[in-house]
Amino acid sequence: MRRSELEVNLKRAVITLNGVVQGVGFRPFIYRLAHHHNLPGVVFNSTEGVVVEVEGLEQQLQAFYRAILAQRPPLSRIIDARLVFTEPAGYRDFQIRPSVVDQPPTVLVTPDIGICDDCAREMFDPADRRHGYPFINCTNCGPRFTIMRGLPYDRRRTTMDVFEMCPACQAEYEDPGYRRFHAQPNACPDCGPRAWLASARSPRFFPPDSESAGRAGVFEEAREWLKAGKILAVRGLGGFHLLCDAHHQDAVRALRARKHREAKPLAIMCRNMDAVRGYCQVSSEEQALLESWRRPIVLLEKVWGGRRLAPEIAPSLSTLGVMLPDSPLHMLLFDDDLDCLVATSGNISDAPLVTDNREAFARLGQIADGFLLHNREIINRCDDSVAAVVAGEPVVYRRSRGYAPQPLEYGKQLRSVLALGGDQKNTFCLAKGSRLFLSQHIGEISGIASLEFLTTAVERFMDYFEIAPTTVAHDLHPEYRTTRLARELFSHGRPLVAVQHHEAHLASCMAENHLDEPVLGVVLDGTGYGRDGRLWGFEFFHGSLTGFERFAHLEYTPLPGGEAAIRRPGRMLFSHLLAHLGESGVERAHRLDPGWYEPGFDALRRQIETRLNAPLTSGAGRFFDAVSALLGICRLARYDGQPAIELEAAISHGGAPVAISERYGFDMDTGGEPWRVLVAPVWSGILEDMERGAGVPVVSARFHNTVIAMVLEVLAKKRQITGINKVALSGGVFQNRYLLENLIQLLKLDGFEVHFQKRVSTNDGGISLGQAVIADAMLKEGE
Repeated sequence: MRRSELEVNLKRAVITLNGVVQGVGFRPFIYRLAHHHNLPGVVFNSTEGVVVEVEGLEQQLQAFYRAILAQRPPLSRIIDARLVFTEPAGYRDFQIRPSVVDQPPTVLVTPDIGICDDCAREMFDPADRRHGYPFINCTNCGPRFTIMRGLPYDRRRTTMDVFEMCPACQAEYEDPGYRRFHAQPNACPDCGPRAWLASARSPRFFPPDSESAGRAGVFEEAREWLKAGKILAVRGLGGFHLLCDAHHQDAVRALRARKHREAKPLAIMCRNMDAVRGYCQVSSEEQALLESWRRPIVLLEKVWGGRRLAPEIAPSLSTLGVMLPDSPLHMLLFDDDLDCLVATSGNISDAPLVTDNREAFARLGQIADGFLLHNREIINRCDDSVAAVVAGEPVVYRRSRGYAPQPLEYGKQLRSVLALGGDQKNTFCLAKGSRLFLSQHIGEISGIASLEFLTTAVERFMDYFEIAPTTVAHDLHPEYRTTRLARELFSHGRPLVAVQHHEAHLASCMAENHLDEPVLGVVLDGTGYGRDGRLWGFEFFHGSLTGFERFAHLEYTPLPGGEAAIRRPGRMLFSHLLAHLGESGVERAHRLDPGWYEPGFDALRRQIETRLNAPLTSGAGRFFDAVSALLGICRLARYDGQPAIELEAAISHGGAPVAISERYGFDMDTGGEPWRVLVAPVWSGILEDMERGAGVPVVSARFHNTVIAMVLEVLAKKRQITGINKVALSGGVFQNRYLLENLIQLLKLDGFEVHFQKRVSTNDGGISLGQAVIADAMLKEGE
């Protein structure tokens, strides 16, 4: 074929790739692939994603397009790919061009990525120029979301813009054949961020002039401090950690005392997998989750008789929260004599994570003995994520670093909605197009600092993704701070949609699992404001996102003193016994163990009888609390969910396992609507067991089996009426692995199709997602 005929057949392919395609090495990948296929053209970042233009014969271009989809970088995620043919532009070679900002952004922001093996190898190589450098990174790892000011993702839109690259780093950055090609946080000890140590008594907000800042000497000294029992506040990717030697009992006790964290479990950070196996049992699925680039805290079973850690780390529990180092800075804190650190969030109780050096000295100076600081600014605070393997699958309990702000693909077009979540374990959600942008973990909305964190994060998400919500969704509870925030700050003439708490839980599970048709929903939770003004929490629903029917619930019990009954579960026990067994039940429980009974219970009795500050609740969490108090497991809740968490842990403290068929009786009242699950037989059975001398592990297991049986029987009865076979499970109580795994197994054996939450928190961290999709459904229904 003559040249002129070839030119006539030449075409230009314009390929637009949307999804997680910026900050993951996509442009260098395209550059190398184009050279492999001998195709001229260009690639550049835009607010739409990555745009590729190449010229050649159509069959060459189609082969190139297929290769992109098949060989994409491992950290990328292509959600939308478009190929359009047009007239050639006359390209002679292949180039990477500067980013183009000409349209509203549709590209996704990449989460922070744990250190890759190549960077770790270089950092520990004495011959490498980045040996011992705590900010080493490449296109396959390093900070992304936490340093990002705007889109598209370029160095000038990150907090790395103040660090001018040295000639060596610039050469790497511009070399398409090198893995640091266009790695936006690229740096080295000569030109990048620096780390330094400071004593709590001698604040130093900026790096010293010494050339050793950020090099090996700093970390040698930090390790010595840790080995000596010191507590260090360490500035990481998304904020500060508080660290101490996990073997040093006095250090762990001091950390608890200074942080006023009396009993809540502390997470540990281990040097490597060999260290993890010394303390915990690890399945292949759990190891994969630990070693994934997301680097979450993973809940693992302790190895009984394994290497000894300070017992105060996770008292009364059979599990440990374990993570591997998520950054090179953290990796440098370990050596052969220091393989495990306590790693807890750098904040004071219920306040947001500290991110700034000055703020750290002000807020953490009474907790930490020293500070390991750096001068790379953190834009978006982002706490550690928490996950577990449940029924063989990874399940996220706290969705934050490594996950946020990647959206969920909903599969259908959504109205632009801002959903503000609840007041505990808060996240927010923004809906745009077919995507649901769930925020990082915000936490407890309990004061000005947390409200400022929430409002700032909302504004940043709206800016990043150019979302202008037309509707604001919030919890039905009129006194929630997020409800007031919706009314006072975010409404601005926008319609407000109040969403019932447990319906939002269920909708979150349905949205994650793409369930459009009617389902049977089970929500086991603490307490949430119900449509009848009572406090719900052990709920059964039937319906779809356009409307749910609450068809059954646990029978109501007074919650004497409101929050006081949650903190002192003996109050809830007293109320349950009095309401469902009468005075004889109270007397039997008192004879077995008077330790749960408080002197003020006579006045509490009048409070229950008159319903004065004793709202009725059907909460599953409060039911578990009461049993925990009766068994002497937990009679003072010093953190959220403690009585129920320790009640589950008690099962593993027994000898021979209890068969799932061993349970207590219960009754059902199906004569009216909604049905009620009656608990008097449960309490009678527990008291009889205790009177016969049954051990705590046995009673705990039988109680859990009873709750499972309740759910199975209610769902089976409703299936007979409706024919609906799909079940969706949600609510914080389903973080109980014994409960969830056994329930899933038995539901499947009974022929149910079971859906539960894996990518989004089943606790209150997921309700903003449910609020968003319910508001969208209501708006469409109204139209």
